[in-house]
Amino acid sequence: MVFSSLMTCYLFLGGTGAGACFVASVLAKLSPRELRESAGAAQAYRRLLAPSFAAAFVLLALSVLCLMADLGRADRLLLLVTSPTFVHITVGAYALLVTLAFSAALALLWRCARLGAPARALRSVLEAVSLVTAGVVMGYTGLLLQAQAAVPLWASPWLPALFVLSSLSCGVAVTLATAQFTGVAQTFSRVSARMAAFDAILILLEVAVLTALLVMASQGGALDGQSALAAQASAETLTGGALSEVFWGVLVVAGLIVPFVFDAVVVLSQVPELTRFSVFDVLRTRLPVISLVAAACVLAGGAALRFCIVEAGIHPIISTLGVM
Repeated sequence: MVFSSLMTCYLFLGGTGAGACFVASVLAKLSPRELRESAGAAQAYRRLLAPSFAAAFVLLALSVLCLMADLGRADRLLLLVTSPTFVHITVGAYALLVTLAFSAALALLWRCARLGAPARALRSVLEAVSLVTAGVVMGYTGLLLQAQAAVPLWASPWLPALFVLSSLSCGVAVTLATAQFTGVAQTFSRVSARMAAFDAILILLEVAVLTALLVMASQGGALDGQSALAAQASAETLTGGALSEVFWGVLVVAGLIVPFVFDAVVVLSQVPELTRFSVFDVLRTRLPVISLVAAACVLAGGAALRFCIVEAGIHPIISTLGVM
């Protein structure tokens, strides 16, 4: 195995935390300024965005702890970020730490009941910069694996896109779950429905990219010799080998199909023309449970995705020996 289980947790927590920070920043930027700063609506926005940024901070902090534990000593993380070598993990570590700091600052700024103009301007700047840094963290988790060219499965150009889509979907799940736990989901029911629709689109794209990655790997990944055989062995391990139960059961069914169905239910429950049907009246009363189950499934699928991709990575030399 090229990466340890701690690194797999690091990839999942870092991507999910960055996705949550990105989604919360987008919501903050898209919300009408006059509404989020009005006396009546400001409290609702604070109850939505402050916990969302706080959740992003916790996830990112846990990812940093996993990275430090994997490195063995905390001082090695400092050496990593001060290294002059321009490599994926160094850039990602910088972006991760900046996003971590900004998510904490934004959680505090959104928690404050009254902010002066300078503080609101600072908050707006931090949200804009967080969109960039969180995007870098989401992308680099896939690029970190892709840079390991010795593992043919990870050399696929589809891998970074797959991790970005998964991170965004997990970020939406964290935000929707946070809205349910803080009790503002009903207030932002239209926003929640639009986020569920966005998540459904992300899931469809994730399925398409995952399929492309597997098809490419099963055909040898545009490689030859032992590298092609290793790519094919990785694909077989996922779809019909040792990892098939996790791949089909947790990733595909629980992590993709179930959330897509539940997202569709959330979206359809907000269509006025459908409210006359009793089944949708019943579903509307079950939306909190549906949203939480969907979020849990998305997060489980995101964790399973990283686990499967990391565990299925086979070096050509290992595949030659028949060890899978």
